Amino acid sequence: MATAQTTVDVILEAIAGAGAVSARKMFGEWGIYCDGKLVALACDDQLFVKVTEAGRAFLGEAVDLAPPYPGAKPSFRVGGGRWDDADWMAGLVRATWGSCRWGRGRRCDYRASGIATRLDDCHAVMRFI
Repeated sequence: MATAQTTVDVILEAIAGAGAVSARKMFGEWGIYCDGKLVALACDDQLFVKVTEAGRAFLGEAVDLAPPYPGAKPSFRVGGGRWDDADWMAGLVRATWGSCRWGRGRRCDYRASGIATRLDDCHAVMRFI
């Protein structure tokens, strides 16, 4: 089931304090960006934040790992109950942002498989996994 636009709007509002946040449709769901870096995915009306050491330190013991879609690497799943705490959400996104690479070092083979249809989406998928 695809993520509703209203869910994405709520997530973006919650993480607005982290920086310049935006969302873009990617492979049927949504990629969540902070200052130009893909930091999370919104899939099936759930938020999945990229796994980083800084994110793990921020979350402490409350780590819920789950794949955002079948076959994906596990990500930090952030329950809807946390979305109301804008400071906490912005802190998690900012911690994750600081640990993400900018690089486009690996060649993207996802375009041929149909997972990513645009080059930007392809690079975003590569950075997320």
